[in-house]
Amino acid sequence: MRKLWLRILAGIVISGAVTAGILEAAIRVFHLIPDDIPLTYHAVPGDEAYAPDPNVSGRSILGVLQRTNSLGLRGAERPLGRNPGRIRVAVVGDSVVWGYGIAEEDAIPASLERLGADAGLQLDAWNLGVVGYNTYNEKAKYARLAPLLWPDVTIVVVLFNDLQPVAQYFRITSVGTLADPRRHAPYPDEWRPILAKSALFQAAILLYWRLVPPDGDTEPFSLASLPAVTGQLEEIRVTADALGSKLIVAAMPSAWPDAAQFAVLTKGLRELCQQHQVAFVDLSSILGAPARREYLLPSDPIHPNAEGARLIAEALLPQVAAASKPR
Repeated sequence: MRKLWLRILAGIVISGAVTAGILEAAIRVFHLIPDDIPLTYHAVPGDEAYAPDPNVSGRSILGVLQRTNSLGLRGAERPLGRNPGRIRVAVVGDSVVWGYGIAEEDAIPASLERLGADAGLQLDAWNLGVVGYNTYNEKAKYARLAPLLWPDVTIVVVLFNDLQPVAQYFRITSVGTLADPRRHAPYPDEWRPILAKSALFQAAILLYWRLVPPDGDTEPFSLASLPAVTGQLEEIRVTADALGSKLIVAAMPSAWPDAAQFAVLTKGLRELCQQHQVAFVDLSSILGAPARREYLLPSDPIHPNAEGARLIAEALLPQVAAASKPR
């Protein structure tokens, strides 16, 4: 009898392992979950709140290489000294600018450089995007780094999910990963790097979040926050003006919200830009509003795929060319 029970138990264990392996492979192959960012972070004072660690790298669940340079920015190391004849561009934003789910060379800044070269415009486009940021975080990061970079042109990409009343904060765990402070995981921080490598675990977490929303406001993005967002953009403009950097504001649609709500966002941004003679680009003219799914990552309502990022860079290039004056 004991041997029979041991065989049954072994069969259950083996069947469970095989099933988990099949699910793990299927989730990865069919991109059934958003990609991850396998990097570590550190806390930063003020509205910047947190930033990727410098000089770290790793591959995501779907195999995309993520790396940072000595400033903690995505991409290879670049000299701070100016390159004569080249226009320096700072591209500011969240995970859309970072290039969530796509290769470094396909992200908006790299695409902008490549398209500029094809058009005879020599650009050095620095990627100031950080996953999870909103305009509060971006304002603080730009204020810290812009005096080091001294960009000729500054681009800020704004999404509907920037409509929040305060900076976005995450808990920096003891192993350097980001965690939602509203959640209390039933496992120690030390387990996080291992669990995060499992697509099946990531899928289970997403399902749990949908079934059991976190405590607090589950829909924090509101047009009521638009004046606060334009206030952050105004502070970015002041910093850019002090450095002689021409500012471009771009409004990017995602698969949500509907066109009417996105139109309210673009109207507010356009009015701010007209008031201060700042260039404005409505990216819904190329991506659609809501954004068309063929320009977004699979199973992801927000982030552009490589083609979407290329179209965004293509739409931004004429404004960069008009605004740029090499030093």
